[in-house]
Amino acid sequence: MVAWSEDPPLCKKLCPSLSFTSGSLTCSGGHVGAVCNFECPPTEVLVGQESAICIENEAGVATWSTSPPICEKRCRRFTLASGKAQCSSEIYTSSILCEFTCYPGYGLIGSETVICQEQFDENTRWSTEIPSCIKRCPPLTLPLGSVECDGDTVGSTWNFCPELNPVMNGNWTCTEDALVDSKCTFSCLGKYRVAPLHEPTTTCLVDQTWSEIAPCCSMPCPDNPLMDVLVILDSSSSVGLSSWRIMVNFVQTIVRAHEIMEDGTCFAVMRYNSKVDRKSFVPFNYGKRFGKATLLKKTGAMPYDGSGTNTGGALRYALNRVFSSRMGSREDAKEVVIVLTDGKSQDDVAVPAMRLRNKGVLIFALGVQSSRGKLDVDQLESIVGVKNHLFVFREGFASLTEDFAMELSDAVCHDPCYDEPEHR
Repeated sequence: MVAWSEDPPLCKKLCPSLSFTSGSLTCSGGHVGAVCNFECPPTEVLVGQESAICIENEAGVATWSTSPPICEKRCRRFTLASGKAQCSSEIYTSSILCEFTCYPGYGLIGSETVICQEQFDENTRWSTEIPSCIKRCPPLTLPLGSVECDGDTVGSTWNFCPELNPVMNGNWTCTEDALVDSKCTFSCLGKYRVAPLHEPTTTCLVDQTWSEIAPCCSMPCPDNPLMDVLVILDSSSSVGLSSWRIMVNFVQTIVRAHEIMEDGTCFAVMRYNSKVDRKSFVPFNYGKRFGKATLLKKTGAMPYDGSGTNTGGALRYALNRVFSSRMGSREDAKEVVIVLTDGKSQDDVAVPAMRLRNKGVLIFALGVQSSRGKLDVDQLESIVGVKNHLFVFREGFASLTEDFAMELSDAVCHDPCYDEPEHR
């Protein structure tokens, strides 16, 4: 059988050539039925139809279904958190105007309007930076004075610190009242002195807070105050043997500063990790019975081992067992707890600490930032109840010096700023 290798060709009408210089053009051909697609650069927007088809009109002439579009430069898109923008067009091309408003409770930072403008480098940008909406602060008032602010949103500033409270048995003088950078110095009357571990000066900082908490004035601590002091030592694996020895020496320095007697100061010492080590526990009546030298020796011989940090368990043991007549605690003695740790407790500390404070126990916490421990300052604050009873040492156990041991001993004897029950 004889046949042609291909079907005979067809002759189709051709559309005129398309010109699209502002972007890219892709066509399937130039004859009737062919399709051409238009695409603009990423920084520009296409105005018109995205494609054109070669068709035959009623007069039988091949022509394109639409004229080529144009590419216009556009400004970048934006979002406005906690507010809204109203623009003259959803396509951000040249001359488009946008107006901004914030939701209630928020203030506008920046210009209320922006315009999309073509620049000298032929790019298109907004006339100014897109603004933002920031939370507003309530109005400020200053008795017997005026307030000058640079705004009312978060981050705005004013130039005064809160008024300092009067100092009982003392007074304070400031270089520039409560203005920023003003330095206030506290002094005490007669035999009173600035309470231990409180700074005698404070400065109004640029964030409108005082650099130090205002101190109190107190009488000197008596030579042999009637106190039962329990020292709780963290002996978890993160401490390490060398740091453990520093901790023990620190405790021994505090003990040496006091006379151990029935009508004076008595010490109890215990260590813990995942649980309290009852075997090495030193009760209050040990020092009274065997003397200071033996108490120091037994404290120095406390072993170091174990893992885990259950500070809450140690506080519960103190609450339920240590402060009792069986352990040598005295009903008329001031009760004090000193917690020394370098880690975050793995159990609850807030409840047992609150119960101790409600019983009238004064709690101090010494948090040491070690290389292996994970210190939780908020958790330590929940233990002591007041910030002035928390001491954080960012430079490790070497900060537990003899000088600080003596200052702490004096503060434990009497802290007039926080001895009252309502401060616990």
